[in-house]
Amino acid sequence: MLRRLSRPLRHGALYVSFLAFRGLVAATPRRLALPLAAFLGRLAYLAGGRTRDGATGRIAETLGCDRAEAARICRRMYRHFALDLVDLIIFGGWRRRYLSRVVRVDGFERLERAMAEGAGVVGLTGHVSNWELLGGYVARRLGGIAVLATVAYDENFNRTLVNYRRRLGVRTIYRTEPPAAALAWLRRGGFLGVLADQDIADVPSVTVDFLGRPARTPVGPALLARRARAPMMPMFIVREEDNDYRVVVAAPLAKSVANKIKQALLDDTAAWSAAVSEWVVRYPEQWVWVHERWGRSTP
Repeated sequence: MLRRLSRPLRHGALYVSFLAFRGLVAATPRRLALPLAAFLGRLAYLAGGRTRDGATGRIAETLGCDRAEAARICRRMYRHFALDLVDLIIFGGWRRRYLSRVVRVDGFERLERAMAEGAGVVGLTGHVSNWELLGGYVARRLGGIAVLATVAYDENFNRTLVNYRRRLGVRTIYRTEPPAAALAWLRRGGFLGVLADQDIADVPSVTVDFLGRPARTPVGPALLARRARAPMMPMFIVREEDNDYRVVVAAPLAKSVANKIKQALLDDTAAWSAAVSEWVVRYPEQWVWVHERWGRSTP
């Protein structure tokens, strides 16, 4: 039915539905809100249509599994992201001070050492599990961070998402802003979070391996890190069986020693792309297979 409406009306209807859902979640204990989210994730999977089928096909082709296993992973992906939405509502709202109670962390001392050097840090992650809460957790530990973000498809949803980030201590720098804004943040010793494991139109990109297949990938993170002389540090968040989260901060990536900047950026982009790939393989049900990651290529 929604597909018959114009895009503005469809987005408006979805946003009103989201507001009603947010109000319900805000008034419900987490132990009850999560089962509700799991049920809604199941409904979303059943109603997924071409989006669900495309994701299932990408899972089967990329991971080399049969259709039944791909469908199982896809169902769990819908469930995970429904759970993640509920947790963003919970911990991005008035209960945000309780976020640390549901997070276990490994390797945060690596990030603290890197930040102490004063050159800033480019924190690299992928669209794995609840990446918005990853930013919120890091912001609470560091006293505030910035993230490089794309404007959401709908103005209302974009404003809501930015507000969640702001309450969590995360500043949003849009990719459409001059690069000087992100660069200045790093040069002041700030932490800049970047998700660049998707094919983003109209940004400088190169083709590197991602999950065993060539994928068009932005070079912005590698370029910013080189200009600011900041380390690139992979970090990830995953949901565990008890519905708590685990945050893992890896060691800084070794930067390419290639003499030509084009080759150096290609090497650095391939290195962090490989780091993200590793986590997607480990937790395939927590990555966004609905995105058409391998649709295009660049020389």
